[in-house]
Amino acid sequence: MKKIFVRCADTESIRLYRESGADGVILPLSGYAFSPCDCFRKEDLDACIQTIRDMGMEVYLQADKLFSQNEMPVAEALLREPGVLSADGIFFSDPGLFAAAEEQGIAGRMIYDPQTLMTNGKDMQWWLSCGLKAVVVSPLLSAEEITHLGIPADQYMILGHGYQIMSVSRRPLLSLYTEGKDTEILKNRNDIRIREESREGFMPVYEDENYTIVYMDAVLTSVPEVCALEQDGDVQVIINAAFLPADCVSDAVRTYRTAESENARECEQALIEAYPGIAFTKGYYENKTVK
Repeated sequence: MKKIFVRCADTESIRLYRESGADGVILPLSGYAFSPCDCFRKEDLDACIQTIRDMGMEVYLQADKLFSQNEMPVAEALLREPGVLSADGIFFSDPGLFAAAEEQGIAGRMIYDPQTLMTNGKDMQWWLSCGLKAVVVSPLLSAEEITHLGIPADQYMILGHGYQIMSVSRRPLLSLYTEGKDTEILKNRNDIRIREESREGFMPVYEDENYTIVYMDAVLTSVPEVCALEQDGDVQVIINAAFLPADCVSDAVRTYRTAESENARECEQALIEAYPGIAFTKGYYENKTVK
């Protein structure tokens, strides 16, 4: 069985994702998340979560920024917010936030998501032994490597579909690029793309007051791999909606929901062919990063 969670870019599309078969949503918190979709303010969470729950969906929060020492009081206060406490789980990457969660007795709601760093079963076992709800596996692992982690499928999540983060910098890279130039402001925009000389594709890039985030130049897709992992238990799949049109995300949800091992490659190919303007990739799920 699959559980499908959409990391949302807006509130308007959530009902569409539910109708397509999504089990839950992940809401990036404004000012607390590595995300170009930080449109969810903690002050609005109570009403937002109730609306989503009324649709029969689970609600998770993304608070995976790294906190400096002088920001820790803010992080600790976040975990006391009623809206935050009413969520089904909280994604984090800073161990300091987890330590604060332990002190407040909510470690069991925390989900460790260190981007590309969760690469082996021992690491996962250690974090799970701390009482976490789940961990997110690095997308740098192949599907074969994931099956050898020795962790029950219902204790980890994978990024199955969407743009993957390539790098995060505290430097305002876009602002520095435009400094001294007669050009428009590039901060807080979702329509900026860059291209390396060594690459053909264009990479989405986003800058806010805290970070600059650069994404891969193609959309990860892994329908057959998810169906294969489903044989080991209730695999939990994250679909990242950032930079993708809502209908494309909705079709992806429906594809992952309905695909079976016998027809997974055909379902994936149909999804790819439906969006010829979007570049897709298998990422590392078919090939090991380190051979």
